[in-house]
Amino acid sequence: MNVLLLNILYLILHMASSSQHETIVTLMPNVLVVMVDRKVFTETQVPLRCGDYQDTEVIWRNGKERLENKGNQINVEVVEMMGGNYSCHNAAGDYLNHTLVLVQDIPSPNRTRRVLEKSHDTDEYIRCLAKNYSGIFHCSWKKTEYRMSAAVVFVQVGRTISCSEDSDGEGLTCQDRDSCPFAEELSRIKLTVYFRTNYLLEDYTITPFYIREIVKPDKIDITKVEG
Repeated sequence: MNVLLLNILYLILHMASSSQHETIVTLMPNVLVVMVDRKVFTETQVPLRCGDYQDTEVIWRNGKERLENKGNQINVEVVEMMGGNYSCHNAAGDYLNHTLVLVQDIPSPNRTRRVLEKSHDTDEYIRCLAKNYSGIFHCSWKKTEYRMSAAVVFVQVGRTISCSEDSDGEGLTCQDRDSCPFAEELSRIKLTVYFRTNYLLEDYTITPFYIREIVKPDKIDITKVEG
């Protein structure tokens, strides 16, 4: 009897504490991220809103599965790392809107990293190099063998910098539009890349840098000319 009571008490405390280990944030339009502590079992109620459809009959789907929840605003339950791609439709089945719900482990020094491998040369997950001082630089990474399908979801970078993902998914090419080769840089570049595998999200931040610190010109081949 005492063992049963202790088990019930543990379960109650465990579930109560789990609610303190979760936060919902907006990563970008139509993308929500549930921040959870993977060491604790969590069940998170996530509020979803279709849009300005108060006077419309709204039905919801998670992928191809139709949900029982109806209406412009609903709550869905996210258990541990199980996110979802929720879409809302009118009574005729026409698409209205969607919300992608991803799950991310709360940042901590000891959290497990699954998407990228750390470089042995720089002790970084992402390495950035520039060929000159034009403001263009390239960042590369290596995925783990178990997460080769991981895709870039979002790139967060300061200053007036634009980035595009390489076609092979192994790097980014970025350009600082306000860069001047003859002017001193006043602030370091801060770069964070968010990767997604299924509904799991991981972010990787490189140590902030100046472009002058990552310049590595291409080697020049010198050919001896016979006189």
